[in-house]
Amino acid sequence: MLRALRIPFLLTLLLLSTMLLLVACGGGDDEEEDGEDVVAAEQADSTTEASATDAREDVDASATATDEADADEADAEDKDEDRPLDAAVPGSREDVSCALEDIAAGQSADVIDAFTSAYFVVDGKLGAICFGEEDPRLVHAWEVLGVVATADDLGDLVLFAGYDAGPDGDTLAYVSPFDSYDGANVFQMTVNLNASEADETELLLTMAHEFTHIYTATTPQLDRETDAEACDTYFEGNGCYEDDSFMWAWIEAFWSDYIDEIDVDNQDDQGAADDRCAASPEFLGAYAATNPEEDFAESFAAYVFGVPGSPEVEPKFDFFDGNPSLRVFRDRAVAAGHANVTYSFDGCGF
Repeated sequence: MLRALRIPFLLTLLLLSTMLLLVACGGGDDEEEDGEDVVAAEQADSTTEASATDAREDVDASATATDEADADEADAEDKDEDRPLDAAVPGSREDVSCALEDIAAGQSADVIDAFTSAYFVVDGKLGAICFGEEDPRLVHAWEVLGVVATADDLGDLVLFAGYDAGPDGDTLAYVSPFDSYDGANVFQMTVNLNASEADETELLLTMAHEFTHIYTATTPQLDRETDAEACDTYFEGNGCYEDDSFMWAWIEAFWSDYIDEIDVDNQDDQGAADDRCAASPEFLGAYAATNPEEDFAESFAAYVFGVPGSPEVEPKFDFFDGNPSLRVFRDRAVAAGHANVTYSFDGCGF
């Protein structure tokens, strides 16, 4: 009996031991799984923190790049302050300074203060505003210049400026060499705007007059590399006229008796001009008798617009008419309705 009872008891004990063992093993798996979950969570937190750090670094890098770009742009803007106008702007130039001291170079203080506006001239066409504000009076003066000169004729003109000096000013317009950044032989034309409004006919003749100071001083006409000692024709102060130039032909035809009297350092000697005018009726006035260039310019303006002169002046008109390159300007004036302009020059020889 005792023997029979011991076997079930042992079986029961064995069964309990097995169950306890299984429970112990199951708990270990749960703990292992819990440990794995903790590690995974820590790794996730680490990844999230790394992502956040990377994001912050990306933002910082982007901000740094933006700051550097802004700094570069600011540096570029600072450099551009030395340039008058961005060359990308239609009708502008990068070889021309728009600073007032450059536009009004060589002028008196009152004239400098009177400058109101200036336009770029690009390929012989009026371009963007360079200095001051848009001025319809200056635009009109340009249109009057266009009666005679085309864009092809004005390729060496880079600036067209205006100033208010009053209608009684002695100078209605002037042409001057312009000191461009690239050292090219280019010009500026400047107009006395108040005076230009006072007399349309005077403006018409003056624009033609001033145009010749460009046309006869371009590189094909004037050699600026040859100095006075080496010049075989006539040295006008800035260069030597080419032997096939209009001005040298003019000097040979009409100034052979006077050319030695001209002081290139004082070409505007009005006293000497008055003496020449009083002695000879072949000049349209004392201003024309100043030097060969002014004589050419005055005579050209009269010829182009059909202003009659004395019989002694007619050979000068014939000079222009006999040269197709010069006669074309008269043809343009006639086509524009300015065949015979009413005007009276002072005259000479009396």
